[in-house]
Amino acid sequence: MLIGGRLRASGDRRVPESRNPVRGISTVDRPTDPGLVELDLRPRLLLVVGALLLCSCPRRDVLTSSSPEVAPAPEAWIGDLSPIPSAAWSSERVAHLLERVAFGGDAANARRLTSLGPEAAVDWLLDLDSRRESLPAFADGRLFEIVRPPLHPNPTDAFTRALEGEEVYGVKRASDGLPPLQEVLERIYLRRYGNQAETLRLERWWAERMLVATCPVEERMVLFWHDHFATRASKVADYRKMLLQIGLFRRHALGNFRELLRAVLRDPALSVFLDHCGSVKGRAVENLAREVMELFVLGVGHYTEADVREMARALTGWTLDPETELFCRFDPERHDDGEKRILGEEGRFGTDDVVDILLRQPQAARHLVTCLYESFVREDPSPRVIDGLASLLERSNWEIRPVLRTLLLSRDFYSTATIGAQIKGPVHFVVSTCRKLGLTTLPADFHAVCSRLGQVLGYPPSVAGWDEGRSWINTVTLEEREVFVRRLLGFSPSSPARGRRHSPGMSDHESVDAEGLASVSLEKIGRDVSREGVRGGPFDHRVARRKAAVRVSEWLAPSETRSPRFELTGLLAGTGTVSADEVVSAFLERFVTLRVSEATRETLVALVKDRLGEHRRAGDPRTEEVLRELALFILTLAEYQVS
Repeated sequence: MLIGGRLRASGDRRVPESRNPVRGISTVDRPTDPGLVELDLRPRLLLVVGALLLCSCPRRDVLTSSSPEVAPAPEAWIGDLSPIPSAAWSSERVAHLLERVAFGGDAANARRLTSLGPEAAVDWLLDLDSRRESLPAFADGRLFEIVRPPLHPNPTDAFTRALEGEEVYGVKRASDGLPPLQEVLERIYLRRYGNQAETLRLERWWAERMLVATCPVEERMVLFWHDHFATRASKVADYRKMLLQIGLFRRHALGNFRELLRAVLRDPALSVFLDHCGSVKGRAVENLAREVMELFVLGVGHYTEADVREMARALTGWTLDPETELFCRFDPERHDDGEKRILGEEGRFGTDDVVDILLRQPQAARHLVTCLYESFVREDPSPRVIDGLASLLERSNWEIRPVLRTLLLSRDFYSTATIGAQIKGPVHFVVSTCRKLGLTTLPADFHAVCSRLGQVLGYPPSVAGWDEGRSWINTVTLEEREVFVRRLLGFSPSSPARGRRHSPGMSDHESVDAEGLASVSLEKIGRDVSREGVRGGPFDHRVARRKAAVRVSEWLAPSETRSPRFELTGLLAGTGTVSADEVVSAFLERFVTLRVSEATRETLVALVKDRLGEHRRAGDPRTEEVLRELALFILTLAEYQVS
């Protein structure tokens, strides 16, 4: 079936009335501009149901149509953690593997992994150290050369300090002993706008690592940990802390969970997000203790409120370094060193003791492997599978790599219950689409697209992360997926959903547009300043906002506002692909891991034949246009929305 109703259903072999067999395109009424083709956006209800059904039911028909000789997996593979036999290894199963762990693969990696066999292929994917690439580091802007720490995100705090004669945001005292309040106000706006622009650059930089890495398994794991230890950039209000957290997840991507958890409990971004910096003896903040047990380690129902209170006491004493605000340091005077009782154990516990107590709980291993299984395999794993993986995790001393290796080699991972069982998340959908089209840079509107689809890096809706799964698909987000594909391929969306906000986890004042400037209401910050007690005075909000916006815009890299250019004819270069059937087979193999119906395939072949004839001729100027139409139809298949 095709999104938008261009095909009635996968099993419907009838051809629409227009000369072109794909509904909505006619060789008679096609616009004269070959780069701009108008296609109707049609009702999405059938497609929503179709996409959900694809990921709900075990499929016997799961392989792409390029290799019909590969038999589907036996039913006995479901829930079987034993390794897949070498004889069952195929390019189709490699495509499934790469889709799940590397945002989709390229032809070179697919050929390499197919030739290696299952064990060597998975080992190659997970051997991050030997394959570490020299990808560009984040090019830090000049914001914090101008607005120096301490940052004082609260405007009232900044003005209060200024009125007390302190240096604020790098603004020095004037001759009368007070910093110029107008300049302080400009720095408040500069920091707010600048931090949002830098956060946008950080988001794009991270996503482009997913795009350009030869095999971005590491970035896929960083995304997993970002969802697991969900931290929201708007609350942190410092892109540098978010950058440090991404680096932390990258260093521990496939490493030891015990070490990662210890580092996370000292992470400045998470500490700010969960208000942990003010947790001191006598006033312990319970947020971090609660989320550690409920979301990060144990899960709901495996602790008591008394455990939360006692663990919060054990975690006291950590505060941000006042000079840089980029790491947490321990102050013994702020730590509650009294006796505590946590999960049945008693002692004068501190942070590292908390980690050890948590990981001694049998539920801890089960909780973590369940999260890994649901992220990389499918929902609702059997208790037997989870118990086996939990035992492996404990025997491996909490190393993540052995668990993921077992999952990716298991027959269960390649079973009919797993292939096609996941709906691609927005970031996965956008990045993998760009990878498969051969792009080396993301479209200029990457942030806006992901926001409309419901997932923005750095902005999980809550500390619980994204809901994922079926929550990614509804009639609005499905339409936005098609609008994104159309724009990317050079078609005009006939019904753009302008003015709607489709990311429930990101509010209007947190969103950032393609130019990198915050779309925050400028007056809102002014109202915040006034509401918090800063009224009147010798300063002008309008002038301060304008100066801050101009300075932020001067930092933006021009390359970030240019959309990528590419030619699909290059994807067929040197492949010997000539006939319409071969063209369709090549594109289906490149883009789709599930086998489409014969009716869908025949319609796609008919499209190519109608426009190019039975055989593709080298140098035919119509080839690029037809390949883009073909790509549009394939990328809006219900089968393409799942992996």
